[in-house]
Amino acid sequence: MVQLKGRPAVDWSRYGGKSIWMLFPEPGYVLGRPWFLIEHDILFSWMEQRHGMASKWKAGWSYPSLTKDLRQFLADYRQDKWDAGGLAGDPPDQN
Repeated sequence: MVQLKGRPAVDWSRYGGKSIWMLFPEPGYVLGRPWFLIEHDILFSWMEQRHGMASKWKAGWSYPSLTKDLRQFLADYRQDKWDAGGLAGDPPDQN
């Protein structure tokens, strides 16, 4: 299962422990912005390590933009092979 989001976000009560993947673009309104696909619990653990002691942490967090650390962490989950037609190498639509 994949949950589409507008930005990096986690919420344990909704998605934790359920093998759900998070799909989101780099926040902002930039044409051709990269997309990221990551398992919720991996992203949750990363965010919890950084924000779990914050007063606003409620077993969930979201980022309105990519910080340097978050961008570096997400580098392996960036979907560079995607384009407007799907995965690179997929046959074009025959319609």
